[in-house]
Amino acid sequence: MFNYIRIFVYCMLICFLSLGADASSGDISGNGATTLGDAILGLKVECGVENIKTYALNNEVNQDNKIGVADSLYILQCLAKLRSTEDPNASIIKIPTNYQTISQAVSAAKDGDTIEVSGGIYDENVIIDKSIKLIGAGMDSTEINGSTVPGKTPCNDPVLSITGNKVVVAGFKITGGYPGLEIIGENAVIEFNNITNNTSNEYCPNHSTGGFYAEGLNGLGLVVRGGNCKIRNNLIVKNGETWDGGGCGIETHGANVIIENNTIVRNSGANGASCGDGYGILALYSSGRIINNIIADNDAWDGDGCNVKGYGIYSVDSDFQVDYNNVWDNDNGGWEVKEMNNYAGAGPGGHDIAGDPMFADEDLYRLSSSSPCIDAGAPNYDYSSEPEPNGGRVNIGAYGNTPHATCAEMPLP
Repeated sequence: MFNYIRIFVYCMLICFLSLGADASSGDISGNGATTLGDAILGLKVECGVENIKTYALNNEVNQDNKIGVADSLYILQCLAKLRSTEDPNASIIKIPTNYQTISQAVSAAKDGDTIEVSGGIYDENVIIDKSIKLIGAGMDSTEINGSTVPGKTPCNDPVLSITGNKVVVAGFKITGGYPGLEIIGENAVIEFNNITNNTSNEYCPNHSTGGFYAEGLNGLGLVVRGGNCKIRNNLIVKNGETWDGGGCGIETHGANVIIENNTIVRNSGANGASCGDGYGILALYSSGRIINNIIADNDAWDGDGCNVKGYGIYSVDSDFQVDYNNVWDNDNGGWEVKEMNNYAGAGPGGHDIAGDPMFADEDLYRLSSSSPCIDAGAPNYDYSSEPEPNGGRVNIGAYGNTPHATCAEMPLP
């Protein structure tokens, strides 16, 4: 018996040592964190004890399109810090120490590098065509503004256009773009950003997206066209159209995308000839999951009698797992009679709620201590980064599982 065990352990060791260093996260449970539970789940799937949902295949580690022992062993090795997920040849480039602009740093970077951007305002339109990490000093400290670039009209380019694969963008305010951020590459991670006030106006041409010309979708916060992307812990607010046509917080087009723990509010369409609607999330021919988000007060105004509408989640030929969101007050804002359109083409998840998020401020949209979004997220998601007492459950919205999460009101003794 001892020899059989020794042979098994030896074979497993060979298995995980053969995995490439560029493997994915290992979050095969799909709960937003790689933990011991993922390793156990991999073994259960391999033994036929438990079936795995298809979306978790996006996070399996050796690209064999199945969950199994190799994934479990890789995860255990990473958790024990026996394997590094960092490229030993990668460099850290600092702005403004090494370069004055983000575009200069991206041009000089190689795959695997990290660009760290100090606080300040950077008037740029940036194209990221490499597998790099772009890290700002925080969404309230480092701003990339595409509307003040010399020689550019307000609707020339996205603020950030991601054409490379495995790009990480974190810690920025992204504003003044058309759209704010566009993802074409695969496996991007967009997290801890404030994507806001990306709008078009009377000087911008009508913008057609995926056959939705009738909506005149002009003002966009974030557009996802690449596969296997993660959009998490972002503020996506006040993006839209200020003159003529539709507006949107997030548009996915032919993409597989995870949208989790974001605050998506007050994105809107406007009046004019195009009669554009407003959307929190517009999902076109896409798949993935929408979990733990606040999707509220996305609307459309006036419409010159066109009866425009605002939607929370609008889905066209898409297959998303939708659950544990707060989807509330998405309507035709400017009309005398309100018409709620929280969902279209997709129904609410079994644990979605609909209530005033009760923001403490309208700048960074933190929750007040009496918000219904506190401790209301999916029970299998990590909450360990939230301050105590955290209720043992992740908050819904952009600050879920972060040190900035709001704690619930404590009852009087």
